[in-house]
Amino acid sequence: MDPRRVLRELGGAARADEILSHGVSWPALRSAHAAGIVIRPAWGTYALPHVEPGVSVAAALRGQLGCLSACAWWGLKSVSKPDSIHVVVPADRNVESKRLRQLGLIGVHRDSTYTEQRLVESVEAAVDHAARCTTPIEQLVLVDSALRQGRLDPMGLDALSRGTVYRRRWLRRLATSIADSPPESVARAVLDAAGLRPRVQEPHDRVGRIDLGVGVRHGIEVDGYETHSSRDAFAEDRRRDREMAAQGKWSLRFTYWDVMKDPRAFGLEVARIIGFAVDARFDKRMSWLMAVPAGNVRRRARWSPS
Repeated sequence: MDPRRVLRELGGAARADEILSHGVSWPALRSAHAAGIVIRPAWGTYALPHVEPGVSVAAALRGQLGCLSACAWWGLKSVSKPDSIHVVVPADRNVESKRLRQLGLIGVHRDSTYTEQRLVESVEAAVDHAARCTTPIEQLVLVDSALRQGRLDPMGLDALSRGTVYRRRWLRRLATSIADSPPESVARAVLDAAGLRPRVQEPHDRVGRIDLGVGVRHGIEVDGYETHSSRDAFAEDRRRDREMAAQGKWSLRFTYWDVMKDPRAFGLEVARIIGFAVDARFDKRMSWLMAVPAGNVRRRARWSPS
């Protein structure tokens, strides 16, 4: 039996005993490794050369890639890239610290949702697990991305079980499938915390949709350099601004970093421009929105947009 075929069937990586149980002989597996056809990312674990390193680590622990690492594997947009590999193992599994150090991990998620024969957990489980390792804003970005890509059914939000009851209710209220980008999701959460109740992707005649509508006469546009740097995009942005002005409305443009580097300052700046008195609970809400739960499995428990 060809080791490559078996590894493909097993998701790209597996422990040696599992590979052998599918009909591969030890000589065939050793020969494939010697020839570079398969690699050995960890002792007793073999993988195809192109496999995501996190998947190999998950296989080495007889677990599955989960939480932020699974979100990245599924292609969900996020505030920042995972700074460590997140692996889910059965709730009754005790992984030795020595084994974690060998694999470069600082911890694992021990959970009853672990699914046998699956190296990467589902999108639903991944965004739910993210409640343990992200700020509420970071999790909102992941949920918005999953909804927009059609990888998460809106009804699935009711099945979220991790995080506090308040956090889950907040996610259900704010999450949307029409948010265009992470900074737009962050901006929406911040303005909501300020008491502004922004309107997502608000349509305007001869302008099209603006990222966020606030108040009666103002619109917020969050411009990323990559999507707004071409000559045509630059000209179209100015045309839209002129048309908004012709209709007696104002378009307030912010950059990616205006929003992501200091979300609180962004919220205060919007409020200052439109003459809005922020909610008295704004600072308290912002502290909650940008706090990572205790016991998270990540190296940097802080706001770190990439």
